[in-house]
Amino acid sequence: SSTISTMGVTLGAASIPLGILADKYGRRNMLILGNLFASVSLIGFALTTNVALVLLIAVVQGIGEAAFAVSFSALVADRAGDERRTAAFSLGAFLGWTSGAVGAFAISSVLLIEGFGLSGQQSHVVLYVLVGLLSLSVTPFMLGIHETKTKGQAQRKMILPRKSKKVLVRFSVYSVAIALGAGLFVPLMANWFNAAYGVT
Repeated sequence: SSTISTMGVTLGAASIPLGILADKYGRRNMLILGNLFASVSLIGFALTTNVALVLLIAVVQGIGEAAFAVSFSALVADRAGDERRTAAFSLGAFLGWTSGAVGAFAISSVLLIEGFGLSGQQSHVVLYVLVGLLSLSVTPFMLGIHETKTKGQAQRKMILPRKSKKVLVRFSVYSVAIALGAGLFVPLMANWFNAAYGVT
């Protein structure tokens, strides 16, 4: 649970500065950097059992997720335009949640890997490395993303636009509440399965 907490805290803390850097140096670059950090950290989790290193990798993972998150939404909004923005975000959310649900079943592939004579631990290592490499493999597709450069983009200030201030504040409060709930729920469920059924 400390690993998950470290990732969550890092993600939250890194989001604002990385969002500013994405505006200054390019969202596509930040998206690629986020994907690289997240992918490499997955492989890192597989290759070490040292607690200090695992927590360090969790920090890298949190930074990677933050860099990806702050860039992805902005790029979708930029590329879709006003007319198609709602449809683009809806499709993105649908694909994200669907692939997340499908990906959750990937853990069962450990049984298939064990069929090659590997232990449970070795099979988990192989799975993490494969997922990390799969994540890395999409990086070339990101190089083809184009973003609209706006005049004075680098000089943007971190001030809420007056027109959207109320909506942004409400959306932020809801997002924080959901994230707080997930942050409490995920480690709690892991501990509960361990205590109730002896499942790690």
